[in-house]
Amino acid sequence: MKQVFAIALLAALTPASGSAQDTAPSPAEAALAPFAWMDGRWRGEARFLTERGFETFTQTERSGEMLGGRIRVVEGKGYDASGAVAFNAFGIIAPAEGGGYEMRSWTLERAGTFPVEVDGTTVSWEFPAGPGAIVRYEAGLVDGKWVEVGHRLVEGRPPFEIMRMELTRIGDNDWPAAGGVEAK
Repeated sequence: MKQVFAIALLAALTPASGSAQDTAPSPAEAALAPFAWMDGRWRGEARFLTERGFETFTQTERSGEMLGGRIRVVEGKGYDASGAVAFNAFGIIAPAEGGGYEMRSWTLERAGTFPVEVDGTTVSWEFPAGPGAIVRYEAGLVDGKWVEVGHRLVEGRPPFEIMRMELTRIGDNDWPAAGGVEAK
């Protein structure tokens, strides 16, 4: 009897191949549609505020889905004039438990989980940057380019731009889904 129950339970939990469930996006997959414009490999110019003032880098981004479209993975790298990596960031965007979206990100200096707001194809997020200050990023597809701008916002002062990048899509990618370890 236990064996029959275990087989019935396994059958109930295994999705049927070719079923409507396989072709229809899950609510999580459909929820990430506002981020689909990020797919692919991107390259362009970025201007960052550093300890030495504003510096210009060659910025690259790559983005793709994982877990059947339930999460989006994004990696950004900024290269200085010598070709050395001057900036590196990695983020995972996913639906948040209470609704909306969140991004868990890591850079060379910090890590955190931040709410992500969506307005059409523009996404934004922010994090604390000292007493009475935040840094707010906005990214979107503008005239076919990935345009992202970061501002430092301090109470009682006008926004101050600390980062701007404009990237051109240079191709598709199979990252991060490709290259996994196979069963045999």
